[in-house]
Amino acid sequence: MLLPYSPQLGLTDHTGGTALVWAAKNGCDEMADLLIKYGADIEIPDNAGQTPLLCAIKEDYEDIAASLIEAGANVDMKDQEGHFPLIWAVRRNWGNIISRLLEHGANLDVQDLNGGTALICAAVDKRRDVFFQLMVYNPRMNIFDDMGRTALIWAAQKGCGEMVDLLLQRGANPKIKDKLGKTALHWAKTEGHERIARNLLDYEGMSNTSKTTL
Repeated sequence: MLLPYSPQLGLTDHTGGTALVWAAKNGCDEMADLLIKYGADIEIPDNAGQTPLLCAIKEDYEDIAASLIEAGANVDMKDQEGHFPLIWAVRRNWGNIISRLLEHGANLDVQDLNGGTALICAAVDKRRDVFFQLMVYNPRMNIFDDMGRTALIWAAQKGCGEMVDLLLQRGANPKIKDKLGKTALHWAKTEGHERIARNLLDYEGMSNTSKTTL
């Protein structure tokens, strides 16, 4: 047992990894908890810019991620590839970790190097439960990624009717065009999602009627 003898817990190897980074990468729960308990710096990243928290989420170790969040880890620190803890938690479909991250101040609308937000990622990956969970926190719905696509466009393209309906109810703009010049309606028609296309047409019709009445 080395930890009670106060080793230098911030020492790194040739990859820039500390003992805590490696514990997080390898899923060593007890080791990670001990390192946190004895004061290891929970923010030191490896040479790729990955903090212990991001490592735990990317490598699929939920308990370690939860411990690091509760210990006060920076929930918005991204790595050199633009990966954020929240967006990776969406990819993992981890509702519990998403809640913890947001409750500890994670920025809901951060964008990765491809311009994707947590909400866009949930739509792209068809993560229904996570998508509805994120909507509770009032994300910005009209942010678009590097392809010019919003969460609404992705939901329409992927055939996620419930997502489309909720986004429209909450004020997402169906007229935004991506870099190919296509709207959510165009994509719904192209991909054969007839019900979604009808709902988008009905919504646009109601919107136009409302404006005429006003």
